[in-house]
Amino acid sequence: MALAFTIDPASLVVSNYAHVIQGTRDPSIITMTVDDVSGRITFPTGNTWRLEVILRPGTNRFRIRGADAAPTWTAYQAVEVELPSYETDEHAFFNVFDEHALLMALRRNPGEKNWEYRNRLLTFAAARTGAHIEGLFYAAALELGIKPTSRALGAKIRRDSNGNLVDEQSYWQLTPVYVYIDAFGLYQTREAHLVEPRTRSIDLDETPKWSEEVRIYNAQDDLVSMRRYDVDVENRKVVFTDDELNGTWVTAHYPYRYRIDYRGMNLGELKTALEAITVGGQQLLDVTVSNSSLPTLGLMRQGRDQLSRSYQYISHAMVQVTPLDDRVWQKSLYNVFGGAYGTKLERYAHKAAERSNLGWDNLVLDEGYWDVDVENDTLDFLPRLWDPVFGRWRCALASSSEYYTLVDYKKYNGYCPNHPGQPLIFVGVPLPDIKSGICEAGSLYGTAAEVAEEL
Repeated sequence: MALAFTIDPASLVVSNYAHVIQGTRDPSIITMTVDDVSGRITFPTGNTWRLEVILRPGTNRFRIRGADAAPTWTAYQAVEVELPSYETDEHAFFNVFDEHALLMALRRNPGEKNWEYRNRLLTFAAARTGAHIEGLFYAAALELGIKPTSRALGAKIRRDSNGNLVDEQSYWQLTPVYVYIDAFGLYQTREAHLVEPRTRSIDLDETPKWSEEVRIYNAQDDLVSMRRYDVDVENRKVVFTDDELNGTWVTAHYPYRYRIDYRGMNLGELKTALEAITVGGQQLLDVTVSNSSLPTLGLMRQGRDQLSRSYQYISHAMVQVTPLDDRVWQKSLYNVFGGAYGTKLERYAHKAAERSNLGWDNLVLDEGYWDVDVENDTLDFLPRLWDPVFGRWRCALASSSEYYTLVDYKKYNGYCPNHPGQPLIFVGVPLPDIKSGICEAGSLYGTAAEVAEEL
């Protein structure tokens, strides 16, 4: 007679996660295994067996068999039991924390527990929130549940070997694109440049502190009248109003602001760049950071503030508050062809038009509207690109990602300056397709469209 055991059907009905499966057995069966593991099944009587298990939600499967003293094994029997499972559904109940939050208009975030909500309320109550850059920074971070790091980046003026400050008149400023350092000792002397005849201009090595302080001397070391040139501080360019200095060497003298483009850096890299600033051959700043791996993207914008012998700190959180009218920041968002199409700037413009009920009524990127209220200083505008850039030149080497202008193309005779022998190829609208003047026939004809409008 073959060995056999049975499973009680009633024991397959589950009511709890702690469950018992049992049945009868041939008295000659002296051992039984579960998934080939022995010792888990007990024998309460001479012809019964019992298995105690802890079930997980869902279907639980077991393979059971038994053996006599020989041992002779029975065939496996598969057992399936189902423990009902349900998706968790969180419900937030209004309590005393939500009552306090009503006073500050700080809602509970989805899934936020009481302890985390309490801490956020306390931090928000002590934060310097308000309708300014610093206040909006803290408000945005705390509403999103991000705890700002108040001492993420710190700097102070370094002392020299005699214990004196290297430069007592030092300032720092953090804009959406650059970190600026001002110091009395940052002065550029006899910076030599060859005037480019085609543009009647020179490109300065540093950012002048004031355009009025830029002094230009000719090759004979004579001072050039300030009426003969204009200074573009933002682009570090001096443009002459006549051709007399074309192709000659000139020198520039000016106080400057040390400028660091911190986009894409982490705090460790920014620390290294700041500590590389020298005045009179001596390191200007001591810099400390809370975490070198934090991205600079989360630094709070900092106005021009004076540094001292004690550390001045800038907060950090992974939020950004940037004025939409910041011209340098706008240009930093342009694409490689110098246009705003398909960029964040274009998306921000559309968002501003959708959500603002003050002005922006006719806001369309790359189109201008006549505004008779031009003297109103409270109004602002986004850039209007009347002359789009049709294309750029790039290296024929596929791995190269740099682009060059027409001036660069002529300057390097059509070859890449970084990869000798590789030609520069044009990318953009084909030159034959670019028309001038009135373009095609009928291009100046006026058109009219009827628009239904309620008065």
